[in-house]
Amino acid sequence: MWLGCGNTVVGRHDPLSAPAPTTRSSDPHRAESLCAHEGATFDDMDFIPYDARLAVRVAWLDPGLEAALRLLGAWHAHRSPALPIFAATEFENLGFDMFGLRGHLERAGLHPAELVKLHGPGGDTLWWTPTRCDEASLRPRLSDTWQVTFRASPRGWIGTASDAAIFPFDILLPRNGAIVLAPRGRAGRIQAWLGKHRPLGATASGPGERLAQLRPAPLRAAFRSDGLLTATSTADPSTASAPPSERASTLRIGRDGLEFNGRLVL
Repeated sequence: MWLGCGNTVVGRHDPLSAPAPTTRSSDPHRAESLCAHEGATFDDMDFIPYDARLAVRVAWLDPGLEAALRLLGAWHAHRSPALPIFAATEFENLGFDMFGLRGHLERAGLHPAELVKLHGPGGDTLWWTPTRCDEASLRPRLSDTWQVTFRASPRGWIGTASDAAIFPFDILLPRNGAIVLAPRGRAGRIQAWLGKHRPLGATASGPGERLAQLRPAPLRAAFRSDGLLTATSTADPSTASAPPSERASTLRIGRDGLEFNGRLVL
């Protein structure tokens, strides 16, 4: 049974600070109903670190998601601008990764309305999942379903699966109503990265800000445009003139087509 549920809050203030005390509901039937409710969403994108290389926002329950993935595949196969290699690889494998992730979430009874996938500056990738349950409710459910053992840390809870064949991720449970799935064995490093603050004096928009500005769609992405590019063509001229630290691109795929840097291209 899932007890002590709260609202989904992914906010602006140290998203990985120490867990807050849990208040359990006096009505267990109501608590179970709230926790099992489908459609958890993010309040904003402020939890995305400023130096993330790529952020993909997936409308997980949108009936147009499958069509958006097909359109992404067609664009990737015939793209005009060169893409950073990490972004090209991500777009090529996104559908496969989502297929594997869906099975894990459904086994745990998790049906969020959206997910966010991040690429860290060191190349680590992670999924960020909203939930309407607090960490005290989630730990026993996830421990049983994914065979995970949790330990407390200064910035939240870290979970490690006993068998990578059953569950191939580490888990971070911050206090803000979210589940973070990180590469196995790297939760501590990723936890430290997620707790970093935006550098003083930084003026360029981070990927979270760019992602939040895109109109709703089954798939949205923001990513840095510097680094090694695919060799199929030249870089997009709309970003090539910017300083390396400020080169960024956006992708939006909806029922009206695929937009790259605000232009409808497919």
